[in-house]
Amino acid sequence: MKSQITTLDPVTTPLNAKTILAKEGYTCSLLTLAPGEETPRHDPPQIEEHLLFVVEGEATIGFGEVNTILGKDQALLVRKGEDHVINAHPVTGAKILRIDIPPRQIVTPQIITLGR
Repeated sequence: MKSQITTLDPVTTPLNAKTILAKEGYTCSLLTLAPGEETPRHDPPQIEEHLLFVVEGEATIGFGEVNTILGKDQALLVRKGEDHVINAHPVTGAKILRIDIPPRQIVTPQIITLGR
């Protein structure tokens, strides 16, 4: 008798994301979520923080037990390490502009001294 091995891939939500701009560490994407659709809870570790701006519809951003509802033309800053999920409104869906902000770098200006 031959045994059959079946592997199960983790279930992931299909996400319609279109990159609009990627320059100098910043990435701007348009997320299109169908009514009731949600994003997976995963962000690349190199992303410091990102801004979510609702272009159309309404979305609920869930941070564990806390939910924030964003309507059209409203924005939310998500800091690094804040595990979250985006849920589109069950009737209207949502279009969200996501701007990934690279880690901040401290630039020390050059100090020039003039002798008298």
